[in-house]
Amino acid sequence: MRNIKRIFVHCTAGPQTQTIAEIQKYWKNVKKWDKPGYHYIIKPDGEIVPLQPEDKPSNGVAGYNSTSINVCYIGGVDKQGRAVDNRTDAQKESLIKILKDLKSRYPDAEILGHREIWGQDPSKWHKMCPCFPAKEEYKDIMKYDEEIKKLENENKRLEEQFTLDLTLGKVTPNYTPEPIKIPTEPIIKPQEPKNEPKQGIFKTIINAFLNIFKR
Repeated sequence: MRNIKRIFVHCTAGPQTQTIAEIQKYWKNVKKWDKPGYHYIIKPDGEIVPLQPEDKPSNGVAGYNSTSINVCYIGGVDKQGRAVDNRTDAQKESLIKILKDLKSRYPDAEILGHREIWGQDPSKWHKMCPCFPAKEEYKDIMKYDEEIKKLENENKRLEEQFTLDLTLGKVTPNYTPEPIKIPTEPIIKPQEPKNEPKQGIFKTIINAFLNIFKR
């Protein structure tokens, strides 16, 4: 059983038209890898494709693979090959889904982007992957896990206190303390809300006249 300390988020740094077969061919023929680069890869339509069992390492981040799970989305560059966050809405939703699942099974693991292994200073990054601030975007998943632990510990403390009070005769046997309710899942928005388009000057004037007649 591997001791998972980190859950890394990646991009393929290729066009969203890449196929998984093409990516696997690149790993084998160019990188000369004997195992996949990621445990899971997410296609533009949101499909989550498993490539490596979680009990085995993948080639995601050199020096950290033995204690990491690697998750990747297809994309991360524009037509000129420049780094860009071009995740589809489906990919954003699937990333949240798989990260929540992994975090529930590896509660002590930290979620971060590949580049964030070198800190938050862009001048220290060896690459741009995954082309968005993953640690910041998924902080609610981390925060939720921490809050759940606090609530579970408090419930445990209340239970132990009740047992002690029962032994000392401070409460009656038919009394049962009500546990603290633990939420089922974190509230996380998969994308930033879009700004409403600004009205043209002509439409603004018309609306102003309409408002006058409504008075």
